[in-house]
Amino acid sequence: MELCQATAFSGTVFTYVSPRRRLIRMHMSRWASSQGCFELIRSSEFLPTSDTFLPHQTIPNAWKYLGRIDDRVTLVNGEKVLPVPIEHQVRQNEYVREALVFGVGRALPGMLIIPSDKAAGLDLAEIFEKAWQSIEIANSKSEGFSQIAREMVHILDIGADYPATDKGTMIRLASYKKFKDVIDAVYNKFENGAGAENENKLRLNLDELKVFLLNFFTAELNLGGLQESTDFFDAGVDSLQAIKAWSYLKRELDLGASELGQNVIFEYPNVGKLAAHLYALRTGEEVEQEDEIMAMSQLIRKYSFFEKHVPRRQEVVVSFC
Repeated sequence: MELCQATAFSGTVFTYVSPRRRLIRMHMSRWASSQGCFELIRSSEFLPTSDTFLPHQTIPNAWKYLGRIDDRVTLVNGEKVLPVPIEHQVRQNEYVREALVFGVGRALPGMLIIPSDKAAGLDLAEIFEKAWQSIEIANSKSEGFSQIAREMVHILDIGADYPATDKGTMIRLASYKKFKDVIDAVYNKFENGAGAENENKLRLNLDELKVFLLNFFTAELNLGGLQESTDFFDAGVDSLQAIKAWSYLKRELDLGASELGQNVIFEYPNVGKLAAHLYALRTGEEVEQEDEIMAMSQLIRKYSFFEKHVPRRQEVVVSFC
């Protein structure tokens, strides 16, 4: 790991970007004469460099360079994925020539992979499994929202043409434009499956939906001990898992002509409420549930009564010693 040292006298200031990343900017200090930027721009006291660094866990003032701040991929919820470390990890795989993280303005990130010549003779499934080993390593080092799901990886052809720098690395924005149709297809498949019609999807009654949901959240999302009334997020569901659940339900269940909202896991945060909502979408029959306003009113009445405080008479001993 290449490290750079920053001291209080160097004029460098690291500012907060995320719990794991910092943004560097030069600060005009008593060493300004050695900082040419301030000789040219005398009216400026700070100069953002747009470079991001990761602080070393044990060595003070030691930092690892991660990439440019404009290399980040901002998801629809505002979370910022830093693609450079993920791509760098995957590129080290001998079966991968190039890797590109995408997902600007989307719910979760994905990855395009161009196989290396060593992958010649392998089918797509075999290439995927070879590359997936490196993606798993990258995921283990990333925040939950930055992790790449298996369904969001697309393998391009060996020797596929792509916009590249003189060093041979992908030009990010130009590549997004070139592969726009491919990226859109990845998200469409993730959200809707491989074009399955409603007759091939599950038509479940309310009780069957509850069993289906309990099995899914327990087996697929590894939520042990989940009950019908357990809050998903108290049980450990994060935003990435919520998107995966939404996509799975949309692919597997017959919801009639209704659209399943992307925030459905947040809006109906336990098995009972979610099953009732899914059933109502398909049948049009509303399932009686606890009225939220009524429940709030009951809580207000319950916790708004306070016993009148009667101060106790206390003797105060004063000493003049």
